[in-house]
Amino acid sequence: MILEKDKKILEILKKNSRKPIKAIALVLGLPVTTVYNRVKYMEEQGIIKQYTLYLDKKKLGYNIEALVEVKITYKSGKESRINETEISKKVLNIPGVERVYVTTGDTDMLVKISVRDIDELNNIVLERLKIIPGIIGTNTSVILANFRN
Repeated sequence: MILEKDKKILEILKKNSRKPIKAIALVLGLPVTTVYNRVKYMEEQGIIKQYTLYLDKKKLGYNIEALVEVKITYKSGKESRINETEISKKVLNIPGVERVYVTTGDTDMLVKISVRDIDELNNIVLERLKIIPGIIGTNTSVILANFRN
């Protein structure tokens, strides 16, 4: 069960996952052992899955981010069923692909891509994605700005 103090701990960790337990306890006015035990509990319950980085991709040379809507068919030429998991695994193996979301609506998947330039994006969309069995169409949107909570 998640408590109100857990939500406050998570808010702090979302902003800085490296913040020491002692500093979190000080901010929240809680004993260090309480914060430690609550974080440990949330890790064990799978609420906290991992601690991660938020990178400035432009400083790493990745100047273009895009979202690609992917339409898939669920039948192959041999009438065997194709599923999202198989296609997702193939898409995730393409360099530059960061995430794959299976969605509802007009498209079946949303693919997040980070690349150095438009040629690299073009290569992924036109030469890598469209040759995967089951993918029948794509629509690409370049991300102009990224706001994060």
